[in-house]
Amino acid sequence: MCFILTLPHKLLVCYTPKQRAATFFSFSSTACLDRNIEDFMTLNELIYLLRTDLYRYEGNVSPTCFLRHYVRSPGFRYTFFMRLCAYLASRPLLRFGLRHFFSYILNCMSVRYGISLPYTMQIGPGLYIGHYGSIVVNGDSTIGRNCNLSHDVTIGQTNRGLR
Repeated sequence: MCFILTLPHKLLVCYTPKQRAATFFSFSSTACLDRNIEDFMTLNELIYLLRTDLYRYEGNVSPTCFLRHYVRSPGFRYTFFMRLCAYLASRPLLRFGLRHFFSYILNCMSVRYGISLPYTMQIGPGLYIGHYGSIVVNGDSTIGRNCNLSHDVTIGQTNRGLR
């Protein structure tokens, strides 16, 4: 399955690993959520996810906007390292060396900012973390497209048994 992802005035093509055929369709809100962390994530998909996250912060996508929000916004910085760790975990050759280094940085940022979003969970494009502090999300949950997370948010599960 191959899909075309668009951002304002830009065209970016991403491929899913299951089929690299020539069936093109427009991007739907669940297209990036159909993969697991073990699936192969392309560099174009990583760039698309980071661009949509940056677009939610600024409303513009440029290198200066990226640097501004990387330096000033802890939520975007955490999102950047979380997406990077997910990309490195899906790459067979990069999985062992770089993933452990960036995973360590992500864990340090998690303690510093109070954000617990595992990079193994499925998160759609356009994640916005407005205020950091006490954000806890279960690793088995799925977050859709254009989600806002504020401080003191907990998304978890209850273990009550069958209903």
